[in-house]
Amino acid sequence: MSGFRGELDPDEVAIACARVRARQLGRRLAVTLVDRELYEELQRFLDEVGFRACAALETVSRQPEGELRSRLELLLGGGLEELR
Repeated sequence: MSGFRGELDPDEVAIACARVRARQLGRRLAVTLVDRELYEELQRFLDEVGFRACAALETVSRQPEGELRSRLELLLGGGLEELR
């Protein structure tokens, strides 16, 4: 992702970073359901990154559909097929 940062606006960078971190936390949650430290880390993620990324996604989603799809393709690294 770091190679694309110059092409992404701050909202898109927030979304991409949150996506990576959310997936990491999700994998850990799938393995360890009861872990106070993990839940505290999840809360920090939501407070510091997750809610900002949701707001950024709202802003990004106002773009015309064609532009939005191309930006999401860049942002998700080719993972747009997963959204269909």
